[in-house]
Amino acid sequence: MKIFYAIQATGNGHISRAMQLYPYLQKFGEVDFFMSGSNASLAIDLPVKFKSAGCSLFYSTCGGLDYWKIAKNVRPLQMLKEAKALPLKDYDVIINDFDSITSLACKLQKVHSVQLGHQASFVSKHTPRPDKKSIMGETILKHYASAPKNIGLHFEKYDSFIVPPIIKEEIQQANPKDMGHISVYLPSFDVSCLEKAFRSLPNQEFHWFLGDIKTKQKLGIKIEKLTEKKGFKQVLILLEILHTLSKSEDYTILNADGFAFEAQPQNNNKIDEIFKYINENFNQHISLDEIAGLVSMTVPAFCRFFKKSTGKTFTKLVNEYRVVHATKLLSESQSSITDICFECGFNNFSHFNKLFKEFTGKSASKYRNEMMNLIQ
Repeated sequence: MKIFYAIQATGNGHISRAMQLYPYLQKFGEVDFFMSGSNASLAIDLPVKFKSAGCSLFYSTCGGLDYWKIAKNVRPLQMLKEAKALPLKDYDVIINDFDSITSLACKLQKVHSVQLGHQASFVSKHTPRPDKKSIMGETILKHYASAPKNIGLHFEKYDSFIVPPIIKEEIQQANPKDMGHISVYLPSFDVSCLEKAFRSLPNQEFHWFLGDIKTKQKLGIKIEKLTEKKGFKQVLILLEILHTLSKSEDYTILNADGFAFEAQPQNNNKIDEIFKYINENFNQHISLDEIAGLVSMTVPAFCRFFKKSTGKTFTKLVNEYRVVHATKLLSESQSSITDICFECGFNNFSHFNKLFKEFTGKSASKYRNEMMNLIQ
């Protein structure tokens, strides 16, 4: 028997699962793997016969989908070409771990397949969702890698086709010890988002594994805890902080060229205030007089300050906010492109089209059509 196994290589979990299943699948026949996606970091010890940049899903540093980055990397025509080229009819079984190209290929070639993975468990309406429902998230779960049959993986059996997750043997055979803390492994998340979530859990100590975040982010929580501890415990935490700093290579030499730099912390406050105002008002006209007055600056002084601080003009940054919001509305809403243009703060449709194409590389109508074709 010949088995075709498609892996969504957006994250390491899909790859890790395939590596765990591979020895068992070999008992039933020859297994060929298709790696679809480009932003995983795990070393792959599998016989990969087919590869593709795929339609990778990108996530923000706070866990949500990054629609802007997904939109910039979608290549519908290339995906269609690859879907037609996959020789799926040469295989007896098609296993699809959340790959859109394989799902499309099965539909085009009229080949049966099985969707396997955690995402497949959300085919069931009984699988819990967040309180705040995401229309785009639900659409992706439903259409991104759909198949006639599903094997959902979840810790709870919410439906008849859901089974427990596939866990690496090293983890199953490990001897865990209670060290008095909870380990958190979320390397793609921004520490500020995690802090906000985990601070709601009182009387718990967390040890963080956060990938390659900067030293100041790793130590931020410990430094804050210094004020909560007393006596010898406070000294121990301080020693741990100093030890981490001594081993860190994440540093900058100050005044290396003999120049003194006078820090101006008030500038950070000004930038924060400006960005907050943009975020709350980008869908309206914001004049330079208005925004300069907000931070008590003249217009010329503000323009120089903003360009030096952000590397962009104020108008360019506001337009980027508007275009990103437009990509979200084009994907999630049924509003006309003209309505979306004005809803995002543009007052000229041709100007909107020009900027949208400049930022995304395609027109708003083409972008919407590609997104719709992707999820149908």
